Amino acid sequence: MIAMIKTLIEQGHAYAADNGDVYFAVRSDLNYGQVSGRNIDDLMVGARIEENEDKNDPLDFALWKAAKPGEPSWPAWESPWGEGRPGWHTECAAMVHRYLGTPIDIHGGGSDLAFPHHENECAQATCAWHQGFSNTWMHTGMLLVDGEKMSKSLGNVIDPNKVCDEMGADIIRLWVASVDTSSDVSIDHEILARTSDAYRRFRNTLRFLLANTSDFSMEKDAVPVEDMLELDRWAVAYAADFQKRVLVEYGSYRFHNVVTLLQTFASTDLGSFYLDVLKDRLYTTGAQSFARRSAQTALYLITAMLLRLIAPILSF
Repeated sequence: MIAMIKTLIEQGHAYAADNGDVYFAVRSDLNYGQVSGRNIDDLMVGARIEENEDKNDPLDFALWKAAKPGEPSWPAWESPWGEGRPGWHTECAAMVHRYLGTPIDIHGGGSDLAFPHHENECAQATCAWHQGFSNTWMHTGMLLVDGEKMSKSLGNVIDPNKVCDEMGADIIRLWVASVDTSSDVSIDHEILARTSDAYRRFRNTLRFLLANTSDFSMEKDAVPVEDMLELDRWAVAYAADFQKRVLVEYGSYRFHNVVTLLQTFASTDLGSFYLDVLKDRLYTTGAQSFARRSAQTALYLITAMLLRLIAPILSF
C-alpha cells in the first residue's frame, strides 16, 4: 500500500498534506467517473464528500490517514508521512493488485458502493499501474423497505424463511420474478400480500382449466383447430401469439415483464372474457357435444401452454 501511494505521488496523482494525510488528486485522472457514470464537473461537496482545508480539491480522497491526537485508538503503522493507516479504497486496490493481479475479471457490490468506493479504487489503481482494474463491474440494487435500505442495523429485515413458513415458497419465487432488478427493489408485507393475491389468481385460473378438461382426452376427443367454433379458434390463435410475446421476454431475461403478461392473460384475457363467456357452454351442453369438445380442446391447448410458460417461475 505504501509503495502504491509513493508511486501515485511520484506520478503527480497524489500529494502529502501538512497534517500527515496523503490525498489522491481526483482531477489528475481524466477517466474519473467512468465506473459510476458520473461527470466530475457535476460532483458537489456533500454527504459523501466532506469539506477539508487540507485538501487541494474537495473531491480529493485520502490514500493515507495520519493518526490524530484525541481520536479513538486504532492500529497505526509507520510510513514516510508519519504514523497512520491506509484509506479504505487504498486497502482494497492494493490487495486486489497483489493477490489477484489486475485487471481482475469481475468486481461486484451493492449500487451504493459504485461511488465513491469503487470509483476511487479504480482511479488510484489505474493511475498507479497504468492498466485496467476490472474488466467488468457488476452492481446490485438495494432492497428497500418503506423507502429505506434493508439492513440488520435498522432492524427492518424481512426474513424469507418466515415468509415461506407463513405464505409459501412460491410467493417468494413469484415476487422475485415480478420485480425489475435493473434498479432498487421495494419489498414489504403489503407487497407480499399483493403477490399472494396474484398467486391465488394464477392457481384459480389453472384449477378452472384443469377441472373443465378432467374428462377430456386429446387423443380421443380433440376437435381439429380448423373445425372449432369461431370463439375457440380465436382463443387458440390469441394464446399462440401471447406465447410468442412471453418467449421474447424470457429470451431477454425480463422476468418481470413475463409475470405482468401472465397476470394480464390469466386474469383479464382468460378470466374476464373467454372463460366467462365459455361457462354457459361448458355447464349446459352435453358431455360429448361438439360445442363442449371444441371448448375443451381450446382449454387443453391453453392449459398446456400456460403450464410451460409458468414453469420457470412457479413449481405447480
